[in-house]
Amino acid sequence: PSPPSMAMPAQPAAITTSDATVGVDLPPSSASVAPQQMMPTPPLPTPPPTKTPKTPPPTVPPSPPPTNPPTSPPTTLPLTVGPTIMDLDDRASPPPTATPTTSLPTLLPSSSLSPTTETEAEWIRLIQSRSAASSPDLQQQQQEQFDDPTSPQRRALDWMLQDPFSLDISFENRLIQRYTVAVFWYATGGPTTWDTQNGGAGWVEDASSGSSLSECRWNDSLLICNDENQVISINLEGSGLSGTIPPEIGLLSATLQTLDLDFNNLSGTLPTELGQLTSLQWLDLDEGNDFRGTIPSEFGLMTALTDLNLSENTNLTGELPTQLSNLTNLRFLFLDGTQLSGSIPSNLCLSSLSIAYINCGDDDDAPKKIDCDCCSGSGGFPTSC
Repeated sequence: PSPPSMAMPAQPAAITTSDATVGVDLPPSSASVAPQQMMPTPPLPTPPPTKTPKTPPPTVPPSPPPTNPPTSPPTTLPLTVGPTIMDLDDRASPPPTATPTTSLPTLLPSSSLSPTTETEAEWIRLIQSRSAASSPDLQQQQQEQFDDPTSPQRRALDWMLQDPFSLDISFENRLIQRYTVAVFWYATGGPTTWDTQNGGAGWVEDASSGSSLSECRWNDSLLICNDENQVISINLEGSGLSGTIPPEIGLLSATLQTLDLDFNNLSGTLPTELGQLTSLQWLDLDEGNDFRGTIPSEFGLMTALTDLNLSENTNLTGELPTQLSNLTNLRFLFLDGTQLSGSIPSNLCLSSLSIAYINCGDDDDAPKKIDCDCCSGSGGFPTSC
């Protein structure tokens, strides 16, 4: 093939094309000279490899890549800072922005939306620090509840760790409140016995009603919040509740004013943590419920109480605690249909008590007697029997 090309010196363009195929990178202007010098050499000359490093491709790719990576990380940073709980509660109204009445720092300043072991540990520490578990025995019992996958406490915690709304909460008080009402739901038969037509709809697991909403929107007629999204009333009369009142109810001590649970099927003992509800004004646990044991002396701490109704809990026994004398705002007291005994503190008659229904000892079904120096048995005020 080379002899024919050497026979045509008048066509340098053809020679240049042939040389280019073996790697010669000479400008067109010198193509007529270079072939003359390379004719005697073999078809694959040695000079071309020395010129291949001059090819441009290696110089093109290195420059663009380093400029791209710095732009991507900032796009993930905003995800770690969720909106505050007030923004989620009332997007259309400003009042919830006043919730910073809670002077506590935010719970998880660097939390993400995914539940993590660190988040769970932080929440458990917060719950334990707020609870009344001051003794090692009670603290151990609480830890055992978190270790038990079937306990109301564990089930409530697991639900919150999967709940987007819970994971977005910024304030400690709000996290405690949501945990408390979730525990209450599981402890009182929420998944099994609650009447969804009268109290159950919208609580915790009812996804069709939007369980990932604020707890203040679960059922605004039975679980009532104030303008700062604090639970002030739980009114679940005749709602199919069963089981027991969990001790976590005491965590609502600063805000809860009404707890009406009559005409249900609750049982067990009256938790001493009810005494922590120092803002409570109305406690109604009568009719249909079957509470047992004595009235805790801690009931004397509920100094804001105006109405106490424990009627028809036939297994309530023992004497009235003397600490009830601290309830100087009490106006209505209903203890009939129980096996309680003792005396109504006389100072209550002098301060606030208007009506008292008690066992006078003349009923065969209620042989225990409660003494009341200022009570009349003929419909006066206070009224007995």
